[in-house]
Amino acid sequence: MSAFELDGVVAGLRDARERWRSAQHRPQELGMRELPDRAQVAQVVDALSAALFPLRLGPPQLKREGEDFFVGHTLDFALQTLLAQARLELRYAARLAGRDGDGVDAQADSIVRQFAQGACPNFCV
Repeated sequence: MSAFELDGVVAGLRDARERWRSAQHRPQELGMRELPDRAQVAQVVDALSAALFPLRLGPPQLKREGEDFFVGHTLDFALQTLLAQARLELRYAARLAGRDGDGVDAQADSIVRQFAQGACPNFCV
């Protein structure tokens, strides 16, 4: 037993989580993450920032001759990560709406492609 007698607190929190999950009709075990991961979304934002401003927000050793390679590699990482997170969000939304989730992968792919293609016309000159 800890000095704070946490066993009862931990058990109470577990009971509260189980009641909430039951009320929300959430599956007991998914075997995977159900919602987007906050840390991965933050990595996407950081990577996109570095791709937009590579010599300022990219790695300190980056030189102009390696800039395009860095931008391409970084965008690929950011968009692949964003795609995975978009799929999670769309599957979750489909489940909440009582839909089976068919077409979620194609929808996520379309959203991320539009995002990627839409950035440059407004930004590039």
